[in-house]
Amino acid sequence: MTEPITENLDFSSAPEWARRYRAGDFPPYAYAVDLVGFAVTPAEGRLEALVTVRARDPYAGYDAWPGGFVDWATDADSEAAALREFGEETGQRTLPGRPAVEYMEKLNVYDANGRDPRQFAGSPEGGSHGVRVVSSGFIGLLRKAGRVLRPDQGEDAAEARWAGVYDYLPWEDRRGEAGRALGARIAHALREWAGRDRARRTRIDFAFGTDGAEWNEERVAERLAQMAEAGLVEEAHRDLWGRVEEGRAGGGFGRAMGFDHRRILADALARLRGKIKYVPRFLMHPMEPEFTLAELHQAAEAISGRPVDYKNFRRLVTRYHRLVEPTGVHADPGPRGGRAPELYRFVAGTEHQRLDPSMQIPWSRAAE
Repeated sequence: MTEPITENLDFSSAPEWARRYRAGDFPPYAYAVDLVGFAVTPAEGRLEALVTVRARDPYAGYDAWPGGFVDWATDADSEAAALREFGEETGQRTLPGRPAVEYMEKLNVYDANGRDPRQFAGSPEGGSHGVRVVSSGFIGLLRKAGRVLRPDQGEDAAEARWAGVYDYLPWEDRRGEAGRALGARIAHALREWAGRDRARRTRIDFAFGTDGAEWNEERVAERLAQMAEAGLVEEAHRDLWGRVEEGRAGGGFGRAMGFDHRRILADALARLRGKIKYVPRFLMHPMEPEFTLAELHQAAEAISGRPVDYKNFRRLVTRYHRLVEPTGVHADPGPRGGRAPELYRFVAGTEHQRLDPSMQIPWSRAAE
């Protein structure tokens, strides 16, 4: 734990302005952090995130991101707080030779009025009241292999588990007919809601790739925001305390999360999808050190939520951008035997690259 910043502070030497300053004259805020940690299971074509299940209200029993409040005395900054809370709520801590998070960066600041019911909590009769909770969100890249999930006792997390990202945003997975059909169904419901409002209908078409518009896999947050505005998700029907209004649970589109954490997920997924095209570490860090090209291809599809042409993708990463190289070792062919696929690794220094031009992922149009 970091040494408290007040440990050696001599208050007797404080300047006059500091003696006059009254923090209570300003609206109270609480500073929190949340970390969306992504991993891939290429063999299953699955994009996953490490979530916690809340042990207490608000949102007891709901899935949420590992996170909590910044300790102003001991946390050096919000990143340190995010890693500390991540370790406490999932059991994943940095060990020698094994980082808790392969890579992380700031995502956004979430400060919407009423985003956390604790803002309104407390007893007016007793003179207490809640504080507005602002969260600094982070995106993290993880590797699943060998990780044991075990939250510390007494934490807000009842358990930690891996969850499929598309359990929460099922319309974002267009690799199969079900996801594409769901997206079309949502777009239809939104157009019905928009009525004759031409501007709204145009935004819906461009977000969902309808009426001749192209589907853009990076417009994740825009799609969720439109659904919330139209009342198609549970989060649109919660009162100040996080309770769902009776009979108005939304359209049943995807699994709801506590607080505004599904919005945070949408932002994080959009960031991940965009950055795999020009920052190779976003494709590199969720992978194991050695992999087959088929596994890398499946990881790209799982992240993008779209089918990718395998042959062109192979040429892209091995020849055009030269991101990966063969190890000279072949994978275990498994019980079925046959030709063992060759193992690859990312070229040394790839994690520091920024592609220019960016990687133009070869979408498989026929499959869509």
